[in-house]
Amino acid sequence: MVWDVITNPVLIVVRIIRHFIGEWLTDRIKGFFRWIAHWFERKRAYRLEHGHGILRTYWLQIILSPFVAIVLWLGSMLIYGMTLGYEEIKQEDPNSGIVKLLED
Repeated sequence: MVWDVITNPVLIVVRIIRHFIGEWLTDRIKGFFRWIAHWFERKRAYRLEHGHGILRTYWLQIILSPFVAIVLWLGSMLIYGMTLGYEEIKQEDPNSGIVKLLED
């Protein structure tokens, strides 16, 4: 059985695609965080060069940060609620269509 799984061409292709997409995705996430770090670094250099204060430079981020935190919190609660609901559906009716769809 192990040999069948290893030599199956469909599974080989899926593994290769998953590997490259995983690499691409992690590279993009790392690049995004590096971009943010460099942006703050350039912004700090500009602020010090022109003698601006922190509030003058980062006022938009200060105003938007509570809204971003609320959106992240609501999103995480939505995902948490969906997982709880899925677990409940899976326990009550394991043969339902949604469970079969998500399990396959």
